Amino acid sequence: AKEASVPVCAMLDHGEDMDYVRTALELGFSAVMIDGSSKPYDENVSLTREAVALAKEYGASVEAEIGSVGYSDNADAKRRFTDPGEAERFAALTGVDALAVAVGTVHRMETQGVDLQFDLLRRIRQVVKIPLVIHGSTGVADRDLRRLIECGAVKINMGTTLRMVFGQTLREQIEENPKLLDRVEMYQKCMKAVEGKAIEKIKCL
Repeated sequence: AKEASVPVCAMLDHGEDMDYVRTALELGFSAVMIDGSSKPYDENVSLTREAVALAKEYGASVEAEIGSVGYSDNADAKRRFTDPGEAERFAALTGVDALAVAVGTVHRMETQGVDLQFDLLRRIRQVVKIPLVIHGSTGVADRDLRRLIECGAVKINMGTTLRMVFGQTLREQIEENPKLLDRVEMYQKCMKAVEGKAIEKIKCL
């Protein structure tokens, strides 16, 4: 991070309890996400307030989530869209630095084409003044990624798209040369492919 030509953030994603968040802060993470979205509203507020207070001691920022972004491979992980009024109160009560909202995206999607609630995102943006975050964005078409930004999102999370290109490149190498055993050699092409996909998405955004 010190040698990089741009600011680097080491962020804990989806920390669900304070012990996990505390460990990340002690190890030097510069940002943490406390995810109380599966809890009742009041518990989410209380947990987030605790995380914000602790993070201040370390000079770190905190992201939280209101509403619920489900998972494509878990039918029990129900989606719940973010209510603008709840989001406004949540931001004011917690003092959180950034807020992840649910407007139709789904974690771990391997294809693009989710139905997004752009009007809902605009309404949230009107009442919530801190940065808004969108999780589960691999399933969002590139043209809709731009629309998310136009509607007020400033942080777009994508993980599955990078894991997919890594896995595909690894599989291709093994199929082309079944005797290939050196993981260092294989990972060179995999990470080059990940880099290319990252550049593609950064340019899109």
